[in-house]
Amino acid sequence: MIKKYYGAILLSFLLALAGLMGACTRNSKKQSEENRNIISQEQFVNVMVDVRLAESIIRLERVKGRDTKVVTKQLYSSIFKKYHINAKRFNASVKYYASQPKLMYDIDEKVVERLSDKEAEVKAQKKLNRKE
Repeated sequence: MIKKYYGAILLSFLLALAGLMGACTRNSKKQSEENRNIISQEQFVNVMVDVRLAESIIRLERVKGRDTKVVTKQLYSSIFKKYHINAKRFNASVKYYASQPKLMYDIDEKVVERLSDKEAEVKAQKKLNRKE
């Protein structure tokens, strides 16, 4: 099911990020300072798995007609706390990896794989629960 919506999810995520990032330009010194603050690729994959799950929760809340501002803030705060990062570091990492198409593709592949594994675990657990 995740793969069915992968393209739409990825496109929405990248469009939202592009809107957030704007058309900011930075000099090379500032850029190199930011690159030192980039989340490692492995950790970024973990963060993005949680971000995708959080975005799914947010979408479900929106479909139910609920205000999502509070839940969005809570979910992202929880993710940032879990990985010991902040919004500035997260956004810098998103911008960096988005500017590296090959890296971003590899990251997205790993994220989708992990989400698919999680989905399979949930389905297996549901089957076990039905048998009991």
